[in-house]
Amino acid sequence: MRLLNRFHLSYETSRTLLAALAIVGLLAVIYGVYLFISSSSVLARAEDIQARISDLPPEQTQAVLSAVPVGVLAEQRQAVRDRVRSLIVGGIGLVAVGGAWLGYDFVSRRKSPPQT
Repeated sequence: MRLLNRFHLSYETSRTLLAALAIVGLLAVIYGVYLFISSSSVLARAEDIQARISDLPPEQTQAVLSAVPVGVLAEQRQAVRDRVRSLIVGGIGLVAVGGAWLGYDFVSRRKSPPQT
């Protein structure tokens, strides 16, 4: 409340800034969900490949594991990192939306009804 008064922001300016913060927060949440779903699908494919490899006889398992490109393992590690990042980005987005909502509530209380 004092912060808004300190910078002499009008009601409309404050409202616009808080709406922008809410939109950025929603975009962060949407991006976080997208990143989580895409990384989960990569991890599911990797688990499917590992399940197929484990069903093979031991001599074929060694041959298949030696033929697996390093890129597949790097892709799996990147998918785990992306999954963690998606949770962080989504959480930050939710905090931004909550902060914008709370700020909008404070701003709307600041604007008092006309005095009679």
